[in-house]
Amino acid sequence: MITVQNRLEEIKNILNDRHIPTDSITNALTQLYQECRSNAFHSSEDLLSSIILKALISRTDARAITGNIYENNSETPQIELFNILIEKFPFVRYSQQLVNDAIITKLKQSETATILDIGIGQGTQILSILAGLQSECSLRRLIIIGVEPFPEALSICTRRIEEASAQSSIDIQFYPIEAFIEKLDFEFVRNLCEGNLIINASLALHHIQTDSQRVKVLQAVKNLRPVALYLIEPNVDHMDPDLSRRVHNSFHHFHALFQVIDRLDIKDHDKNSLKLFFGREIEDILGKNEVDRFERHDLATRWISHLEHCGFQNRSEMLHIPVRNSYGVEMNCTNEGFFGFTYDTETVLAAIYAS
Repeated sequence: MITVQNRLEEIKNILNDRHIPTDSITNALTQLYQECRSNAFHSSEDLLSSIILKALISRTDARAITGNIYENNSETPQIELFNILIEKFPFVRYSQQLVNDAIITKLKQSETATILDIGIGQGTQILSILAGLQSECSLRRLIIIGVEPFPEALSICTRRIEEASAQSSIDIQFYPIEAFIEKLDFEFVRNLCEGNLIINASLALHHIQTDSQRVKVLQAVKNLRPVALYLIEPNVDHMDPDLSRRVHNSFHHFHALFQVIDRLDIKDHDKNSLKLFFGREIEDILGKNEVDRFERHDLATRWISHLEHCGFQNRSEMLHIPVRNSYGVEMNCTNEGFFGFTYDTETVLAAIYAS
């Protein structure tokens, strides 16, 4: 039986062989792809290998691929996948619960407050926060500033927040802003803020392309003088320009995700759809050239370094959650200064609290 480590070494050996021409590398990767694809939906290791190999082959010759891992697999509708991720997948479910509880606690201590939600999406997380404010609290007025680059998601978010606001005793004002965070007019945002400012960025900042741009955005965020910043990000180095190292990091990171998916109490069809959902991230990370790549995850320690460079204090040791283990995922503060979500030996996700 071929282990995931054996398969990873096979791929890396092909990529790192300097003595064979590009077309021979493509042929070797394609042969391995066909071998893995035949068993892709019966083995997480083979499915992950197939996705990685498909991405690598597409860098040189997408025509070399015959057959497709996505065919004959009628994928679960995306809205259902998002529901599974939020309700079942421990990395998403408990990282958001951790941050939501912390934000709700701070909001309940204020009479007037502002939430700047970077990458608000369709508003799922902010709706959970609003639901948590229904019990007795001091909050009377809440400004929500939702930054989202995709207009369809922002439109859905606006409708959902308006519906929630109509049923709330809190005076809620929502300002939707269609923009990438790098292009945001922070002075405009400053003029919208009232009371204590809390900033939430859940799986949103790794799309910023370079370290210098990230520092620039975080400095602009710091200049808004928030009482708290909550950051959720994958804890893996996909910034590395070296393809072989990026393959190594991707294999271990996504293998941990796939193993947890296999343990979920959902249909096999939905498990495969979730894996293919993450597969599209892999295709971006490994299949696109440096200029066109969108998914640029980084290590939590590097995010902390950026934050401290901009004058933030890391207070992640104050984060806590009553759940300690779910589907084999361990949740606790790490020695590296962030709240980690770990499967086996791979700390896949990080939550950071700074002020």
